[in-house]
Amino acid sequence: DAGHSVKPSASSLRETVFKAISSAFTGLTDQELSMLLDRPENTVRPRRIELHQAGRIISAGTRRTKSGRQATVWTVSRGGDSA
Repeated sequence: DAGHSVKPSASSLRETVFKAISSAFTGLTDQELSMLLDRPENTVRPRRIELHQAGRIISAGTRRTKSGRQATVWTVSRGGDSA
């Protein structure tokens, strides 16, 4: 039941995540995305994974997180702006 109750908002959150990534000149890490959208990483990450699996975003290297670890930077892929 919990999975079914999340479905309607998953699509809109996925588009919110996509818009945030597409608006970021240097791309975003999951941590940056989480902070920008004021949502937990474990809420944002599944939507980012869906965008990556759909080919709408790609890895654009790495950048250090607040803790000093390397994290993947995500950016829009060529042709990734279509739904």
